Amino acid sequence: ALEFHSDSISLDKSSKNVVFEPFIGVGPRSFFNLFSTNLGSGYPVARKTEHGQTIDWKETDAKLRTQMLPCSYMERETIAAALLSRYIEEN
Repeated sequence: ALEFHSDSISLDKSSKNVVFEPFIGVGPRSFFNLFSTNLGSGYPVARKTEHGQTIDWKETDAKLRTQMLPCSYMERETIAAALLSRYIEEN
């Protein structure tokens, strides 16, 4: 985008143009799975006891809320592109 619109966008925060910054945070699709206590694809989380007392959280006992994929989307796209190329060559 910067290549085509350098007159109106910038990566420099001191610029008068619209500044493009990378998004840092939790996207809407992931928010529910990460922070819900009993819904979504994450495992159920107990935050209080039956008597309403908060349960202490320990970093050493922490587990991932959602399953990590064995490879990145870039690796999956590379594999898919190779499979498609092979399919095209064979047919």
